[in-house]
Amino acid sequence: MEAEKVHQEKNDRTPQLVRGGTAQFVDNRPLSLLSQITQRKENTLDQSGVILKNVWGCFMDKVHQKGGASSEIIQRLKLKRSSSREVIDFTGISKVKSREASRGIYIKAGRVYKIFGKTATAQKEYNETTNVNSNFKVPIAAPVDYYPATTDDTPGKEVGVFESTELKGKFFQLSKGGELGSYVGKLTDNIKLAWGLRALKAARDAKLSDPQGFLEDTGSIIFIDIHTASTPHPTIVALIESIEQN
Repeated sequence: MEAEKVHQEKNDRTPQLVRGGTAQFVDNRPLSLLSQITQRKENTLDQSGVILKNVWGCFMDKVHQKGGASSEIIQRLKLKRSSSREVIDFTGISKVKSREASRGIYIKAGRVYKIFGKTATAQKEYNETTNVNSNFKVPIAAPVDYYPATTDDTPGKEVGVFESTELKGKFFQLSKGGELGSYVGKLTDNIKLAWGLRALKAARDAKLSDPQGFLEDTGSIIFIDIHTASTPHPTIVALIESIEQN
């Protein structure tokens, strides 16, 4: 039986020549079978308690909707704030890979840590986020902070951290679907509708270029990953006009 198993595994993987003359193996098993294997792996992780969905499940909803950024379990990583020398231990926590934050994103005890290669980049995100909140009343994942820090894997190199509050609810990103419009369109409570309209107008006035965030169970709309441009996102403008006409 063992010999048959080995033989079958060899047949499932066909060598394919790639650039440089090296061979890589291509998995020939049906997609349905591969999906089952992947699901079994995910269930094993879930059951072992390594991935704590109750802590960072909302953020992973965001990750999947933004294109499926991958994650990995960190075996050992400690972050030390340069000013206070406070140490934050991320050991055993999932690192979410990010196009913006080169050192990844971590969620621990209700706080989100977005780690950039440079403090100036973290400061820029902090400045944009606090600016739209203080000047235009855009709802954000407050309180937010930024600071230089070091990590024990590269102790001689300083990184920049943008820290915010973990949000609960349903993620939306206007550039990738109409989740926000569908949500607002179904609101019948006048108070929640007024809150939503106020948040949308703030995003329009602040000229958010890629509006995204969370629709909280309370009815609040909270924006994250703040970026601004010279003109507001057209979908925000159209959504406001649609609400006001109705």
